[in-house]
Amino acid sequence: MRYFVAFLVFIFISFTIQASEITGGCTDPTAFNYDPSAEYDDGSCIPVIVGCMDETACNFMPEANTSETCDYFSCLAIGCTNSNACNYDPTADFNDGSCEYAVSGYNCDGSCSFDLDGDGICDSDEVLGCTTSTACNYNELATDDDGSCVYPIENYDCDGNCTFDENNNGVCDSDEISACTDSTACNYDPLATQEDGSCATIDECGICGGGGVPEGDCDCNGNQLDALGICGGVCVEDLNLDGVCDADVIWGCVDDTAINYNPLATDNDGNCNYDTLGPETFTYTPTPNSGTLYGTIKVDGFMATGLDWIAAFDEGGNCAGSTSVLMNEGVAYANLTIYGDDLTTDIVDEGMNPGEDFQLVFYDASEDVFITYADDLGSEFISGWENTYGAPIPAWNNPLTLFDFTSPLPCPGDFNENGQLDQSDLLMFLSAFGTPCTGCIQDINNNDFVDLADLLIFLASFGYACP
Repeated sequence: MRYFVAFLVFIFISFTIQASEITGGCTDPTAFNYDPSAEYDDGSCIPVIVGCMDETACNFMPEANTSETCDYFSCLAIGCTNSNACNYDPTADFNDGSCEYAVSGYNCDGSCSFDLDGDGICDSDEVLGCTTSTACNYNELATDDDGSCVYPIENYDCDGNCTFDENNNGVCDSDEISACTDSTACNYDPLATQEDGSCATIDECGICGGGGVPEGDCDCNGNQLDALGICGGVCVEDLNLDGVCDADVIWGCVDDTAINYNPLATDNDGNCNYDTLGPETFTYTPTPNSGTLYGTIKVDGFMATGLDWIAAFDEGGNCAGSTSVLMNEGVAYANLTIYGDDLTTDIVDEGMNPGEDFQLVFYDASEDVFITYADDLGSEFISGWENTYGAPIPAWNNPLTLFDFTSPLPCPGDFNENGQLDQSDLLMFLSAFGTPCTGCIQDINNNDFVDLADLLIFLASFGYACP
């Protein structure tokens, strides 16, 4: 065993001696530290880095291990290095000959080195004199005003000549005296040198240049015309222009033929009533059977008058009662007693029978025409009569019920009066259809509204020639 251990020690020592004799290093021929004597690569190879290795050069590369050409100029600043120059560059390293200098007496920005009054003109270039162009001694070359300006007298030039004589009368305008130069005028001024158009005459009130009687006045004392046209009068209003002051008006019937004539009345109140005979066709026979119809009477939208009459006719055309229109406070009323047939007499038909309809016929005294009343649907017959022995008929007991009688047209619906109810008339009708109107020709049934009833009346004759 001792010999075996000794053998192993010998082997180890021999191997160690041999290993120490092998050289390690960089075996890469492209590396910076290539070692051609190295027997094995020990991982120490350094790559080649080419660059300028001079620290004073512009392109110095501290990591370079292989030197190349160095640049000593590209990083240097070139410019004007003279601090007195206008374009001095304190960062420049070398002077390139570009230095520029201010003109003598001026700064680099072109301003004066000395300009005490700050007017932009160097003191050395200043010219003293009068700088006001309107002055007589104006110096256009002067840069500073020295207070020597001399001016002409107002309205005169520097030579003493008058500058304004608009009318060329030899008198300067500044010396003119404007006034009236007409010796016949009441305000003539002998000192005037030119006419100013102010010449005046004495007016009707004796005032020189006065305007006469003031507008709205009727004399020189300040009086005005009153409502009656009297100068200085006291009437305030005469609204109806009848020559009677409204404060003195006495309303009443002024027609001396009326039964309620008022001789003291100055203005007609529209309430004249008359005791006149009705038309012959309005003759009727009174009987014990009767009923009274109340209502308001208009003709073509206007109130009837006390000279007009109204009558009732039964279905047989017999007059069953008539009366003149009663006026009260400007309103025309019907107070019409309608008589019934008296079955106890031998007369065949004296008036109304139960259930019978009647017609209302109006007599327009001013036009001497008869007009039969028609309702909104064009019907001329009225129902509701009953014998009340003279008392108001229940169906017609309201005095405000309006009966508006419509004057018949020569040819109803022939609006253009060409004798034919044609398309032109229809267009005129439709232009007002559906609208309220009073007195318009399209309101055929005169109910103050152009409606379906009017259209039906119109269409009944449409396309025909007027009779």
